[in-house]
Amino acid sequence: FSSAIAPDNIMIPVSKQMRDIHKKKIYCGHFITNDSTHIYPAFLSPRIHYSDQLISRAQGVLYYDKKTGEYRIGSEEKVLDPSLPGNYVSFERNYCKLYAEGLLDPGVRFGQVKSLMPGNILEEMDDSSNIRLHVMIGLDFYFDPEALKIMAQEIDSLTTLQPVDVRSGWYGKTLEELGGKSKMTAADIQEMKMFGQVPTVPKEQKHTLFLSDVTLEWDQDTRSYISTGKIGLGNVNGYPLNVAVEGYLEIQKKRSGDVFDLYLKLNGRDFYYFAYTPGVLQSISNNYTFNSILSNLKESKRKLKVRSGQPPYMYMLGVERKKTMFLRKMQMIKETKNRQ
Repeated sequence: FSSAIAPDNIMIPVSKQMRDIHKKKIYCGHFITNDSTHIYPAFLSPRIHYSDQLISRAQGVLYYDKKTGEYRIGSEEKVLDPSLPGNYVSFERNYCKLYAEGLLDPGVRFGQVKSLMPGNILEEMDDSSNIRLHVMIGLDFYFDPEALKIMAQEIDSLTTLQPVDVRSGWYGKTLEELGGKSKMTAADIQEMKMFGQVPTVPKEQKHTLFLSDVTLEWDQDTRSYISTGKIGLGNVNGYPLNVAVEGYLEIQKKRSGDVFDLYLKLNGRDFYYFAYTPGVLQSISNNYTFNSILSNLKESKRKLKVRSGQPPYMYMLGVERKKTMFLRKMQMIKETKNRQ
């Protein structure tokens, strides 16, 4: 590049597609390999395989912050004030950590089930087993609205569930990645901060299932993202909830097709379980009305009409055995980690 340089404020332009002096493509962010064998970092370096997919990325300018010892890539405003929303990558050289935030792409595709994942990812570059994501997840899929209403109303009726902390800086900034905060009135924002509840759900935040606070860790043994801690449930089909529940989420990238399992435990016995395999979404609960709606629907009502060449999709009542097997798997992983 050709530009005047201010020695005390050096900002090097970073384009969407960078190349080194040998004209080879270089990248900045986190990659996941196509066979999901591992996740690895790249900071102004090439990818390992052509098919590897970027989870995080940033462009704008490269800036070095002397106080923190970080190299930062993002917009000029973002590198000077990381509290602002927007895609951003930083490399902390003293501790060899690569951090990124903004709209993330975990490298999975669920056919007709669409997903959106804003948040952040941190990897300690000398320890590939320590990769953590703190995200919101919007899932949109064809499903019976009455069943979703039954689910939302039951969750809303449970007064013992704790709310998600919507006052935190992370929550507000991540929400802005969806464009939602700008659509809320000043009174709505004030009410959210005072009472910890979102009074209305802006259309940018309306999803079939909106998980508003999820921590995921990359498990190298299972080659999947697995949640830790409680799962924040923001809304169900636009019905505002904002509660934190026990449960598990596993997102797995597979050659046969990407899958996910989501188990939400409301209290000692009440639960909702969603499991996606290519083309089929299964769901089951201990709520009789919810299950009855799914079991009584004709297949034509549960099947999405798609164009020729597009992936098929249908939903159906799940089986208890699949849910039990998933919970057993999660428990085994938890016990293995506790022994390490």
